[in-house]
Amino acid sequence: MNSFLFGLQSVTEIFRKIIFFPLWWVTAGLVWYAQNCWKFFYGWVEISGFLVWTKNIFKPMYGQNDLAGILISLIIRLAQIFFRGIFLLFWLIIAIFLFLLWFIVPLFAIYQVLFQIFPEIIISSDIMLNLFK
Repeated sequence: MNSFLFGLQSVTEIFRKIIFFPLWWVTAGLVWYAQNCWKFFYGWVEISGFLVWTKNIFKPMYGQNDLAGILISLIIRLAQIFFRGIFLLFWLIIAIFLFLLWFIVPLFAIYQVLFQIFPEIIISSDIMLNLFK
């Protein structure tokens, strides 16, 4: 009797997870994925040292307090911040693309399921014909 109840409980739990998966995808799953995308991007911010360069922008490098040392340090730091900013912009675009992929994947999966079930309707629809013109 215990094995029957355990099997029934397992099957019920599987169906419950299948039913609640779409709700999780757009609520808790979305928050989890957004946090991971932010961690991905912020990891690149830490790797590049961007915040360290911006924090120390007006401090002279190597302790040279004369005018030439301050100007050279400022120019070098501005160049470093500029190029590291471009580097981070690239990773920000990738993080945003991955975040948007979270919304595109279910739509693509639904389209593919409908295409397998109703291929003649999907292929002959005006929307799909106009999409590839």
